[in-house]
Amino acid sequence: MPDLEYGFGLMGNLLPIGNADQPAAATRRVIGHIGGFGGFRAALWYAPEDGMLVALGVNQASTDPNKLATEVFSALLAHQT
Repeated sequence: MPDLEYGFGLMGNLLPIGNADQPAAATRRVIGHIGGFGGFRAALWYAPEDGMLVALGVNQASTDPNKLATEVFSALLAHQT
């Protein structure tokens, strides 16, 4: 994650979040934290530009929580009115 920043216990990152109006996903800044231990991984990201928060946990160490969070953000944006 080349865009990952850390300070005051929070991480900042850029995720490629898109919607139906933006077929090529736009990069959005998110604030939160990721982590993992013993085969579990988790992510909590808040996208201030969109006012959305995604929290998820997976029990597969090989699953990238950032990829899942990006898909959830994109799906939420596609269904906003």
